[in-house]
Amino acid sequence: MSDDQTNLALQEFPPVSTGAWEETIRQDLKGQDYAKKLLWQTDEGIAVSPYYRAEDIEGLQIPDALPGEPPYIRGTRTGGDWQILERIESCAPARARTLAIEAIRAGADAVCFTCDGDIRTPDDVSALLKDLPVDSCTVHFAAGERAAGFLDLLAAAFERHQPAAAMCRSLDYDPLGDFDRAAAQLRRVRSMAPQFRPFTIHGHKFH
Repeated sequence: MSDDQTNLALQEFPPVSTGAWEETIRQDLKGQDYAKKLLWQTDEGIAVSPYYRAEDIEGLQIPDALPGEPPYIRGTRTGGDWQILERIESCAPARARTLAIEAIRAGADAVCFTCDGDIRTPDDVSALLKDLPVDSCTVHFAAGERAAGFLDLLAAAFERHQPAAAMCRSLDYDPLGDFDRAAAQLRRVRSMAPQFRPFTIHGHKFH
């Protein structure tokens, strides 16, 4: 449907004021408290209305500012750079690698290996990453409480096998428990894999 057709269709309906909407809502509520029934508060204390109209954004810059453009109200990037990521649950390195290759062939852009104990040595890491397509996928790791020690395995694997470092992108290591160890590990890993992000701040926990 063209814009002209859309406008013609909308013109069939008379404009309705906010006051008219509110009156209809109050009638439907039949005496129930408007705020308790229809308004809700975010954890940050922001009241969210049941509906919004064009008048609610009058004077705001957001409608005229595109993502990635000054004054960067809608972010500094033009796109989200989203990827299709397949999570590979903990299993033996050879099996995990097979599952990862199958996921990539099926369309995944990235894989995340959960490492709960099956990956114990740098050789296991190398076996996990063997033959994965470096140019067409990125690799992430989720090691949970083992993340600090797992970062040592990754660093050793990177030293032996540089292509492994090229495809790896992140680990869920929370550095807040030991800043000195985290700093030392960061220096070691970043020298071999500048694009690798070894630390993750778990926002949901802090929230």
